[in-house]
Amino acid sequence: MNGLRTSDEVNLNNNQLMLVEEEVWRLLLQEGVNLDLIILSNVVCDIAWIILNTDYLNLVNRGLPAVAEASGGPRT
Repeated sequence: MNGLRTSDEVNLNNNQLMLVEEEVWRLLLQEGVNLDLIILSNVVCDIAWIILNTDYLNLVNRGLPAVAEASGGPRT
């Protein structure tokens, strides 16, 4: 995705994503782009790469507090 800058936001709510692949989304997070993402409870995906990186975690749903707390990961 071209044209996104630090503090821009990508809204991914109400989607049908089955995977949140690091190779796809890491580049945006490295640029400081915020992701607004709701992961449906019936979708199993590996988001450990987000939760284990405090910088990335702070850019997804403004810190994914419920997910981080439930996983024992960093809290914001």
